[in-house]
Amino acid sequence: MLVVTGGVLMFTIDVDTSVSRVYGYSIIVGFGTSLFAQASFSVAQATVKPEFIASAVGFITYAQVSGITIANSVFLNKSQATISAILPDVPISDIQATITGAGSAFVASLSNSVKTEVLAAIVTSMSKTYILVITAGALTTVLSFAMKRERLFMVAGAAA
Repeated sequence: MLVVTGGVLMFTIDVDTSVSRVYGYSIIVGFGTSLFAQASFSVAQATVKPEFIASAVGFITYAQVSGITIANSVFLNKSQATISAILPDVPISDIQATITGAGSAFVASLSNSVKTEVLAAIVTSMSKTYILVITAGALTTVLSFAMKRERLFMVAGAAA
């Protein structure tokens, strides 16, 4: 539930949001994520047959990395498309440098109104990635209620 709350708060960020709010919202997302991200590995290792432990851990790792990759793709594609619309005559390489932060000199050279539009495009694109966080957090919350409630006892060395 903390992931959903933090994700919703991060989704509402705009150019005028204070840095302290961004850090606060990030802490909420991070704390919520830390409560369940590693637990899946322990639960998988305790509940699957020993011969399937490697596959279960591999699947969990793949799913977590894939989520990050998808969020990164959403951010990069959305921000590049939006900034290209704002600055149609600027080469894609300059736009990509701007998105990654390497183009700060280029951004500084823009007029204040265009600079504000570009920064707003980046922040808005970044907030779109939190739709994935909200969705994953909501799905995890709902599915957690369907989990069987039991104590997990592991024999020493069984997971090795």
